[in-house]
Amino acid sequence: MMVEPIRALRLGAFASPAFTIAALGLPISIFLPPLYAELGISLTVIGMIFMLTRVFDVITDPLFGWLGDKLETRWGRRRPAIIAAVPFLGAGVYFAFSPANLLPR
Repeated sequence: MMVEPIRALRLGAFASPAFTIAALGLPISIFLPPLYAELGISLTVIGMIFMLTRVFDVITDPLFGWLGDKLETRWGRRRPAIIAAVPFLGAGVYFAFSPANLLPR
């Protein structure tokens, strides 16, 4: 039995959500620590927060992967979850890069 290879365009379509996440992840890891350090937060605390988010990911990533495998909709298994996550991701990035909006005046 011969298996047909996946075409480059289809493979790129499957990988496109990862490109978006990577494009957000790099500025977060480069620019947020100095930004928060300027606000007076210790780099140790910032590093601890980054580490705790990774620990949280260790727990939630398999859980959401399992839930995504169980989800069946007429639009597919992954598309509704990706679309639902976009507003939360946008809000999270906005508030992460504008912490002054969250501080009391």
